[in-house]
Amino acid sequence: MMSQLVFLSKQPGDANLSFYLFFKLSWFIPLICVSLQARILALNASYFLKAGGYFVISIKANCIDSTVPAEAVFASEVKKLQAEQFKPMEQVTLEPFERDHACVVGAYRVPKKQKPAS
Repeated sequence: MMSQLVFLSKQPGDANLSFYLFFKLSWFIPLICVSLQARILALNASYFLKAGGYFVISIKANCIDSTVPAEAVFASEVKKLQAEQFKPMEQVTLEPFERDHACVVGAYRVPKKQKPAS
């Protein structure tokens, strides 16, 4: 079963929203294109995404910083995600369909694997 959760992403702690969400999500796909999108994703994930849950984020380099190459923007955003306990698993550019766009898929707060007792 898949359902949509639509809200103002800059204010995820809104009491009205918390009333409707009784469980943590397995997937989170933010639909934002601003320079703070990694921070907004992290803030919302802390409220709604369960540990080990997955995320998909689309990065439009020109919306974040049009003065540097797109690859540098992508690398910077991935570093920001890693600093917020995200583990990017795959990154693909959307060339030739969209210029200076990348899609990053990964997991959030991935539990460490325990070694079997010997």
